[in-house]
Amino acid sequence: MLALTNSTFLNNSAGNYGGGIFIYDQALITNNTFDQNTALQGGGIYFSPMSQGPLSTFSNNTIANSSGGGLYIDKGSLELFNNILADILTSADCYAGDTASLTGDHNLVEAGASLPNSCSPVSIAGDPHLDVLVSNGGSTQTIALLADSPAINAGNDVKCPAADQRGIKRPQGAHCDLGAFEYTDTTPPTMLGSERADADPTSAPLVNFTVTFSEAVSDVDAHDFALSTTGVTGATVTGVTGSDSIYTVTASIDRVIGAKGTIQLRVVDNDSIKDAFNNPLGGSGSGNGSFIGGESYTIIPTVLPPILSLPKNNAVTNIVMPVLTWNSVANAIRYEMEFATNSAFTENFASQLVSDPTFAFESPLPNGKFYWHVRAYNSLNQPGGWSLLRAFTIDTLRPPSPR
Repeated sequence: MLALTNSTFLNNSAGNYGGGIFIYDQALITNNTFDQNTALQGGGIYFSPMSQGPLSTFSNNTIANSSGGGLYIDKGSLELFNNILADILTSADCYAGDTASLTGDHNLVEAGASLPNSCSPVSIAGDPHLDVLVSNGGSTQTIALLADSPAINAGNDVKCPAADQRGIKRPQGAHCDLGAFEYTDTTPPTMLGSERADADPTSAPLVNFTVTFSEAVSDVDAHDFALSTTGVTGATVTGVTGSDSIYTVTASIDRVIGAKGTIQLRVVDNDSIKDAFNNPLGGSGSGNGSFIGGESYTIIPTVLPPILSLPKNNAVTNIVMPVLTWNSVANAIRYEMEFATNSAFTENFASQLVSDPTFAFESPLPNGKFYWHVRAYNSLNQPGGWSLLRAFTIDTLRPPSPR
């Protein structure tokens, strides 16, 4: 059995089969790069075992820029894991003969042969976004993955070798990469900004901020944030939702009646927020990824329920156009008075908006019992709570009290 690992085959050619290598026995081919090799069939590799022996395995190889096809599987049993077959100049990136038996997964084949000769264990199709063959460290030249390559973090971790062709530990990210090269990202993520996600100004008890990072990050929770406030107390971060590079942070405000001020979100970096390559926010070291700035909310005061003055509760009067009065509420810009002949405000209901803490009926009321209450509105036209319910009775038929 042929065992081949951590090698590069460059600019080799054959008149017929296997420009890079012709394999006629069972084989274990791992962490190899085949670049710019040429043959009539199988410019990179031609696989045609002479006997049906043990299963052969190709894993984490990169075959690129070949003429005459990348991998040509004439016959035999072969499993393919985590390979890249791409950028072939002529013929197909991968071709399977009629008697070939293929298994495996997590392979990227940019342009495979059509049925019935396609290589079936393919997880990704399309351009793998490869760099050119150069020295990237290690004892052999390799083809690096570009930063936007779909092969990054796309591997089957169970089938990945412990290191890539250069000796770089796998995985560097959430999962190992396809091909012979393991992508390494040393650029730390940063926070780009914090924006309001709700209307401003506000008197709501909860507000949301949209937080954007420079790249996808994980392990983002409420402990990574704090609030800068003026004029308000008891503000806390209560929750974080989201994924990738965008998160929503929810803050709770202790709505003390009449309190006003501002609230702003900031990031407190403790190296817990990391990208897929384990780079902490701002780089290693607490505090270097902290963020102070971004948009803030202006907190508008809420308003108290009014206290009703006249008529007194359950008063009886013969005045048919009474004047209703209540106290002036701080930070109120208007009042709403509701009036009805039952306490559920469903019969003979009326509602009036007034700017002053008083309301005078302009038409006579009939005899009977009436219910009323009042609430105030702040500068955002948001109502406070209703006052206590009051009732009065108009009775023009009652005889006068004895003197």
